[in-house]
Amino acid sequence: MRRIKRAKPSPALLVAVVALVAALGGGAVASVAVTSLNKEDKKQVKKIAKKQGKKQANKRIDKRESSLNVNSAQTATSATTAETATTAESATTAESALPFAYARVQGSDGTVSSDRPSKNITSANISHPADGVYCFDLPFTPETGAATSQADSGSDDTAMIELRGTNATLSQCTGTPQAEAKVINYDASFPGQRNDSFYIQLYK
Repeated sequence: MRRIKRAKPSPALLVAVVALVAALGGGAVASVAVTSLNKEDKKQVKKIAKKQGKKQANKRIDKRESSLNVNSAQTATSATTAETATTAESATTAESALPFAYARVQGSDGTVSSDRPSKNITSANISHPADGVYCFDLPFTPETGAATSQADSGSDDTAMIELRGTNATLSQCTGTPQAEAKVINYDASFPGQRNDSFYIQLYK
């Protein structure tokens, strides 16, 4: 029975493999004349190069693994998202807390004071049908509001605000039956309703 002899690697193949391993490990070696290898030797060199390259890559990943922290990156992303959401929510809450409309109204003629800040209320929205009575015909329906008398020489001025309910009208606002709000100014020392300036704030 004949024994099958395993072919010994050629000297050129050995030199190529040694040079390849040294190169992958970072060592400086002379270049190997791959063209001098036969077809079978070239295949062997390619196979070894692929295997050694994979090993070297895994070693580098393992070495750097301790410095990589994916969980921290995910936590940072979550924190940024949460912070953005909280900031947006805070901004929305703060915005909803501000009055949707406001103005200083002059008691003498019921016009909006041009020298004071105002928003969503103009002189065209206001009628003044009687002493101390100011009706607001608005393009929106306020849910709540407040009126404050401007301080003068006395301390007994009061401003009262009324808001129109569904399918209702505000008394004394006959000229503007769709008036959404009415302010009445009282002066106890006058006594009764009086044309005094006031501030109004309305919320949607």
